[in-house]
Amino acid sequence: MKNVTDFELCCGCGMCVEVCKHNAISMKVNEQGFFYPFVEKDMCVECGRCIKTCAFHATIQDNHDYQLKNALAIKHIDEEVRANSRSGGIFTALSDWIFSQGGVVYGCELVNNRVALHKRATTKKERDKFRGSKYIQSIIFECFELVKRDLSCDRWVLFSGTPCQVSAIKKYCSNINTDKLLLVDIVCHGVPSPMVWSDYLDYVSGNKKIVSVNFRDKKQFGWAEHKETVVFDNGEVYSSNVFAELFFSHLITRKDCSCCPFKNLSRAGDITIADCWGIAESYSQFDDNKGVSLVLINNEKGNSVFDKIEDISVIEVDINKVLQPSLKTNWTIPVEYNRFWNYYKKHSFKSVINKYVYKIPPFWTRLLRRTKRDLRKICIRH
Repeated sequence: MKNVTDFELCCGCGMCVEVCKHNAISMKVNEQGFFYPFVEKDMCVECGRCIKTCAFHATIQDNHDYQLKNALAIKHIDEEVRANSRSGGIFTALSDWIFSQGGVVYGCELVNNRVALHKRATTKKERDKFRGSKYIQSIIFECFELVKRDLSCDRWVLFSGTPCQVSAIKKYCSNINTDKLLLVDIVCHGVPSPMVWSDYLDYVSGNKKIVSVNFRDKKQFGWAEHKETVVFDNGEVYSSNVFAELFFSHLITRKDCSCCPFKNLSRAGDITIADCWGIAESYSQFDDNKGVSLVLINNEKGNSVFDKIEDISVIEVDINKVLQPSLKTNWTIPVEYNRFWNYYKKHSFKSVINKYVYKIPPFWTRLLRRTKRDLRKICIRH
């Protein structure tokens, strides 16, 4: 293999662009709305640097030099913080400690309600934009050099992202001192297409202006529910689970995510965070349907920082009772995956969700069924 485009799999992190000394690689969006590397053949010298540094294809090393006995269930004691967080508010607690050390925080912000972009925050106000889940793939391209620069200035840095993104940052910074780099990976099921999210917003908005969106509206529907809401400038609020259904079907998820090397307990980050699903059944006294975070401490650095954070309520839980599917195994590519995308390219968004969410047959199929029924009735009469 000579360069990254020879690989069948790619997580779209963009690190290959950063490490190419000849500026031969750029990231371009494919027809499904995902970023992939594109190599200018005339500029590529086939040095293999992009392949050697590709975090998604590297052998995953066990990160557990800290003995993990149990998982932790966590709730922030500030109810407002928890209400504005996706689960229990652990990200806020961790980043507050980083700020107290004069550090910086990197996380995902939803820009213009459509683009998930990783940014750098030096204040809590900037950090608060990172709260909440964004169920589309985020862009981290600009973070690589910024993270390295902050570490070179001897600052604490918290980087939070999917395991493949965390692994990429970790590998990019491997030639400098990373003692003050706290890597926090989220338990990721797979990343849906940003293009489909944008098309969905166009479909629900019409000519109305969108003020805000929420991929999972915990305040209105509770933590356990999975409904997205869109707020318009006229005060109207649209709620549905259309995008969630497409997400859960795996039809709009990046295909490479089905072969993710991080779907296990050997994590990329120092600390792993997620929704603590299973808490209602096994530890009901700790659950109030307002959100509980699952935390895995993966090494001594993670343990050391975690011991210093404040404003949280913690209980130990049996990891086997809260072990999410994405911590055990990958999902299987649906049989209809390619057919879905072929259909998507040729039809309206309304037609797509009618067929794949509401399961409404196309007009001609309904007409044919009706004709067959009428013919059977005629045959019976005669």
